Amino acid sequence: MKPIQIITSPQSRPPFQVDAWVYEQDTSLVLCAADEIKYPSESAEQLIEQAVEMSPLIPGSVLVRGYCPLELLAIVHDLDQEPSWREEWIVKALHGIMQASEQHHCEAIAMPLLGTLHGALKIPRFFELLFSVREQMSCVHLKRLWLVISRF
Repeated sequence: MKPIQIITSPQSRPPFQVDAWVYEQDTSLVLCAADEIKYPSESAEQLIEQAVEMSPLIPGSVLVRGYCPLELLAIVHDLDQEPSWREEWIVKALHGIMQASEQHHCEAIAMPLLGTLHGALKIPRFFELLFSVREQMSCVHLKRLWLVISRF
């Protein structure tokens, strides 16, 4: 197994540049709303039609968007359920993140401690899940993982 350098630090102190950012997200993509308001070019009717046609994403999946840096949306919450997160969804998303990082030849990624940001997963348990997934996967490209800590 090729070693991966893992560093924890807050977002205000990036340890290195990354090829991809991971975001903790829900099945309807409402948890990580954009900081700036963008006015749609579509009509109100078109927006309503798009909202009706959009089906919720599957918990545990990873949605890949953008480029330079890549955005990996880890779907680990379903806001229609209580609690909104499950460990198995986090594990599945961690697998998906590693696979996506390999498919896109990412050498460095930034990721929050999934399940601790919008959920009640304990930080030590997140590390157990992360290291378990890491032991199961062979990463050729990934060399550095920045775990973005939201609170110290």
